[in-house]
Amino acid sequence: MRAPHHPARPLLFAAFLAAGALALATAAAAAVGSWSPLGPDGEAVWGLAADPANPDLVYAATTSSVFRSSDGGESWTFVGAGLGSSAAPGIRGLGLSGSAVIVGTIWEGVWRSLDEGRTWRAATAGLPSRPHVNTLLVDPRRPERVWLASWEGIFLSDDRGETWTARNGDLPLAGGVYALSIDPANGQLYAYTVS
Repeated sequence: MRAPHHPARPLLFAAFLAAGALALATAAAAAVGSWSPLGPDGEAVWGLAADPANPDLVYAATTSSVFRSSDGGESWTFVGAGLGSSAAPGIRGLGLSGSAVIVGTIWEGVWRSLDEGRTWRAATAGLPSRPHVNTLLVDPRRPERVWLASWEGIFLSDDRGETWTARNGDLPLAGGVYALSIDPANGQLYAYTVS
């Protein structure tokens, strides 16, 4: 007895192969321009900073600590030991100015590391006692220049966070300064205040 001939089976198999190839091509195309979770797990990230000279070196700050990635965010290492005197300093700002990693907090002031987060020290020269920091911003045209927005106003460092100078001018400070932005074309600084 002869097996029945099914000419539709090879066509059906070819159709499945084509559909599979199309699905793979569509999935690959969807990955371009899409987002992937890469940050340290467990807490909300309040700050990110990437090294312009080494795009694989990235820092992320949660409210209680700092993490470093040496592989573009694929894996993370805790580097927050010794940052502040409490378990939850309330980190709100993170900046990378050359080799200086600078962290601004709500409860513990400003801290700086010159060895990729292995050790930290307070960097408060010129700042009020325990400033309540909302954000840090490194000037894209002058990476040694760091701006700080706080409840107490705006402060500027031209030495990678070592010392600070108040730069409030006639800025209304009733509610503090919450965010800063710089126009990279001309260096114009913008501040968001609550007055």
